[in-house]
Amino acid sequence: MLKILLMIWCCFCFFSTTFWFSLSEKVSISYAIQKLPDYDRKNKAIEKLLTYFQQKNEVDFLLSLKQKIALQNLKNKKVFISKELEQKLQEKPLSCEINSASLFATYFLQKNIEEETILSRIPKNEQKPLYQRAKIVWGNPYTEFVGRIHGKQTKNLSKLTGYGVYAYPISNALHQIWVSNEVKKFKKSEIIDSLLQWNPIMFWYLQANKDGNIDTKPVVWYTKEGEKIQWYIWQHTWLIVWASFFSNWEINEVYFYEWKNLDVQIMKYNDLSYRASFFDMMIVKK
Repeated sequence: MLKILLMIWCCFCFFSTTFWFSLSEKVSISYAIQKLPDYDRKNKAIEKLLTYFQQKNEVDFLLSLKQKIALQNLKNKKVFISKELEQKLQEKPLSCEINSASLFATYFLQKNIEEETILSRIPKNEQKPLYQRAKIVWGNPYTEFVGRIHGKQTKNLSKLTGYGVYAYPISNALHQIWVSNEVKKFKKSEIIDSLLQWNPIMFWYLQANKDGNIDTKPVVWYTKEGEKIQWYIWQHTWLIVWASFFSNWEINEVYFYEWKNLDVQIMKYNDLSYRASFFDMMIVKK
């Protein structure tokens, strides 16, 4: 232990006077940090190095080193996390997508992005559902926010006043404020790849109702262009920030921020994957 701490101390002393590292020096630094006894100490060591050199040319190396440690933790079946993500409660009754997008943007731009900044860049259809020839005609969540954001989700269609929005309008809004991102299908390989790069993932999924059951029977409406929309009550959008793994590199559990309080939810990946399959979309950093 003393030898390891001495090695780290020498590394930090070396960093305070040097702006460029040879390959052998980088290997020594990597070895010293990898030998630290637990994840928190490794992470703190790397964060300290990033603080020292965030304005210098060694940041790419240090970030790659951070990813190596994530890989090592993965092999050890440990949890890794996007620690820098600060959660905020959603501001409006139906703003879970907007809230998640604002947190996503805040994380990558490293400055506070309000919900309104996202919402103002999304097309909106605030009309109520219409009934035409025994069909419900309403908006298209794939292109716009459907209903009022202060509205109500309910299977009582006479009282339905709001729904939400899907991935592409959110993605376009993020691009407008310079967050490079892309919409992908909900796949574990994409989740692993993002988390290894310390990037949270925005995803759509079906939450259980108040009785703990999942209502998988969709309500159907049509857009004015005739496109069929299947929607599910209790649809929500959150951010994946942690994962734990089995020894074979399969995801065991997924950790994500919950929309009602400042706490994390933990769910078996297979359960979450099933609930996400009704929407099959997520936004990741490009």
